[in-house]
Amino acid sequence: MVCCPALRFSAQIPAPTTTATTTSGSFFYFSSAPSSTTVGSINTITTTTFAPLAGQYRLPTNSLDRCGMSNASHARVVGGMDAQLGAWPWMAALGYRSSNFDLTTGPKFLCGGTLITAKHVVTAAHCIQNLLYFVRLGEYDIASTNDGANPVDIYVEKTIIHEQYNEKTIQNDIAMIWLQQTAPLSDMIKPICLPVEEAIRSRDLTYYSPFVAGWGTTSYRGPTANRLQEVQVIVLPTDQCAFNYKLYFPDQVFDDKVLCAGFPQGGKDSCQGDSGGPLMLPQLAANGQYYYYNLIGIVSYGYECAKPGFPGVYVKVGAFIPWIQSKLNV
Repeated sequence: MVCCPALRFSAQIPAPTTTATTTSGSFFYFSSAPSSTTVGSINTITTTTFAPLAGQYRLPTNSLDRCGMSNASHARVVGGMDAQLGAWPWMAALGYRSSNFDLTTGPKFLCGGTLITAKHVVTAAHCIQNLLYFVRLGEYDIASTNDGANPVDIYVEKTIIHEQYNEKTIQNDIAMIWLQQTAPLSDMIKPICLPVEEAIRSRDLTYYSPFVAGWGTTSYRGPTANRLQEVQVIVLPTDQCAFNYKLYFPDQVFDDKVLCAGFPQGGKDSCQGDSGGPLMLPQLAANGQYYYYNLIGIVSYGYECAKPGFPGVYVKVGAFIPWIQSKLNV
């Protein structure tokens, strides 16, 4: 992980199109699927349909639900590295069919997501495609069955893309996935917290140092990672980020609904295959005795990966809390 499908603009072709769905062209929704992202079979998936009662779901809070609790301690990460087993128990891998007509080959994991309740995963809107059909929770090494993880695969019941999502400007790049069955919560599978409190939502996050995680490529158009990767980045001023991007991509909109995170000199970033995954900020609990994680961003797009002057662009989750809450019980 220089630290996907990720929106990653090519250095060779100047302007993104709005119709690309493959790796050809200047901008794409799905990175070509390397063999390392293809698994021979998926885990047993139940087809039980769960119909929640109205108002049953709410966003968890740390004080009531102990959401956002990592199973690992995190000193400052100075470069992209393998995450520890169980470090990010809300991490989701989105599974896609190879095609609508090929149901025999194994799934491809092309995007990430984040578990926010036992029933819901949030991801990037550009990750929602008709080939998406299940979500894997509790995974660590996608290519291994003896890595200590016990992942669970759950079919997608339905998806909801933000009504104002714009493919051209990449505004409102957020979506919600309803799981067909409630996730079996445990130490290895549990929701992250969201910045529900106004004090956290309205905080200026510039120069904070959140974490990003995913199974994306470790370099632009490079091989994907089998083990979950993590990297710590810095939230950078949006106006500086916007200035550089608009030199090449004038249609992109940088408003109070996005964050830019990386390093001015490049070198560490989310990359292709990380799209939809979480940008996570540690928060000291009210009692001052432990830290938990808030989901502050969703991996959206970037200019190549870890390129100097072009940090990754993230959906600012705090700006979408009312939208997320409104979709929990629809």
